Amino acid sequence: MDAYQSYHQIFMAKEDAEKTAFVTEKGVYCYNVMPFGLKNAGVTYQRLVNKMFKDQIGNIMEVYLDDMLVKRIFLQGPDGVEIEIEIAVRLSFPATNNEAEHEALIQDLQTTFDGGVKQLDVYTDSQLVAAQVQGSYETREWTMTQYLAKVKKLMEKFDRCAVH
Repeated sequence: MDAYQSYHQIFMAKEDAEKTAFVTEKGVYCYNVMPFGLKNAGVTYQRLVNKMFKDQIGNIMEVYLDDMLVKRIFLQGPDGVEIEIEIAVRLSFPATNNEAEHEALIQDLQTTFDGGVKQLDVYTDSQLVAAQVQGSYETREWTMTQYLAKVKKLMEKFDRCAVH
């Protein structure tokens, strides 16, 4: 779900669609999804998101009216001891899923480097990001090229860094 679009993605009940009808010179139309300005639409969206993610909110994710972010970092020391770091980042700009994945990766890299980590294996749930970083998938779009350059620059700070 693209949280930036928020309640504009919630489908209207068929019986309620006619209540949103409006007339133009081309005909009568009604909304299939919750329209902007509909009373309580924001509250309805927030209630839906809170219900869907009730077990994760406050644990591994944060939810805002226009976005949500989930981040967990697991670090394993040389002695095998594993620690977990939770990060919540709120993007203050509209972002595609790919941009958000790159933003999360950049945050992970910066946080672990700032924490003194020298060797890092990053396991991402985005096959696209992993393939771009590994060089098996080309980035063509200017924005993605800039993100990839930033990721690679951060990766160079580590003694060893791999994205899987």
